[in-house]
Amino acid sequence: GYNTKGWSVTTPEDPDATPTPQPTKKPQPTEAPKPSPKPTSTPKPTPTATPTPSPEEIAANAEKMAKEVIRLTNIERRKYGLTELKYHAKLQQAAMTRAKELEIKFAHERPDGSDIGTAAFEAGVGNPGGENIGAGFTKPEAVVKAWMDSDG
Repeated sequence: GYNTKGWSVTTPEDPDATPTPQPTKKPQPTEAPKPSPKPTSTPKPTPTATPTPSPEEIAANAEKMAKEVIRLTNIERRKYGLTELKYHAKLQQAAMTRAKELEIKFAHERPDGSDIGTAAFEAGVGNPGGENIGAGFTKPEAVVKAWMDSDG
């Protein structure tokens, strides 16, 4: 029907008609968007080279360990009423020679087949008559314990 006064036209709704979609208004931002902060990257650690110890540092550490082995050995010797061992620099020098040789040939003889006593003789000590080897140990306590736990 028409409104006779010319104001508006109305039509009955068609139940089969699809409604015309109404456009939706986009909200207008009230202020300009702020730029997102750039993520900071996690700093990568710089690999540091393990410094190679100097020959002096190696010798100082060997001296320290030798003295501790002697101290611990003397504790054990006292238990059996034996005299104490004493540190001897030239004998330590021979022991260091033998330590290097043991990397080549692990035995109670030198790589050239000669007797172990020749290392001490060459260091100016004479022949010590024997040696105790503590291979694979990094602590004086462990080497003395291994000696004490060994047969013979």
